Amino acid sequence: METRDRPPFAGTLAAVIGGLAVFALLYWAASRGPEGAGFLGIGIAALAGIGTALAISYVVLRGAVVRPLRAALAAREMEIARLTANTPPPPPRAPRPEFFDPELARLTPAGGAEGKRKLAALTFVVFDLETTGLDTKNDQIVSIGAVRTRGAECLDGQCFATLVDPGRPIPKANTAIHGIDDAAVAGAPNAGAAAKLFAGFARDAVLVAHNAAFDLAFLKRAGAPAGIEFDHPPFDTLLIARHLFPELHDHSLDGLAALLRIEIGRRHSALDDAHATARVFARLLEVCALRGIDDYDELVEASNMALELRLAARSIAR
Repeated sequence: METRDRPPFAGTLAAVIGGLAVFALLYWAASRGPEGAGFLGIGIAALAGIGTALAISYVVLRGAVVRPLRAALAAREMEIARLTANTPPPPPRAPRPEFFDPELARLTPAGGAEGKRKLAALTFVVFDLETTGLDTKNDQIVSIGAVRTRGAECLDGQCFATLVDPGRPIPKANTAIHGIDDAAVAGAPNAGAAAKLFAGFARDAVLVAHNAAFDLAFLKRAGAPAGIEFDHPPFDTLLIARHLFPELHDHSLDGLAALLRIEIGRRHSALDDAHATARVFARLLEVCALRGIDDYDELVEASNMALELRLAARSIAR
């Protein structure tokens, strides 16, 4: 569709200012009586010269810069429209499952000196699990991976990884995701023994995981027969990210890794995912420090605030 160029705002403003200048000059000349006539002639001639120069400059600029630029932009838009005219929209992404259990996700403030411990000085164990499925009451662990960090710094060489014999066949659909099959776990420790090994590695450290309630549900069930209790819910990078970046639509591990430009090694490898989560956690701690969140109980409060907002949103959705 052909359209006519409208007078630009700058040109209209210049005309208004010029008119006001002429009016002011006439008023001044009239107030000075006869001697103002000479100044009036000089002033009008000067304004006319300035106006002519501006008009010529505008015409030259418009012809040399504005019109070619508009033509180039229009051509670019037409090319983009041509290239995308027959391109089907991308298929919608399947929603990523998010396990939600408020009782497992809610953290308890330590209080006193324990609660005032600086996050930068704390030792964390960031972990991840792979399982036979998503049912936290019936499925089993097939792999545990973890890394130890101090504050935002990953400690070189301090990692933990074990396969776990689930005591049941691993569904092929899940093997396709994490690559672990029945042959891989043959001879591996069972869930109770693996939980005990992990508890030894994580002793005296603060646990961290992504969508932590999911992993904690499996750990608690695996450790119970061996008398191993995981009573302290881990910090959850999902909830921390929800608190720091509420406007994001994707708080998954993949979404946060993309946002923070963190490369994940082999996705759905427990150890590689634990490494990625540790790097995400380190970046989140940096943002927390900028927001004034720098001790244990302050991070607990931030996580619980995100949890309560999530609860409220789910309640409204129902």
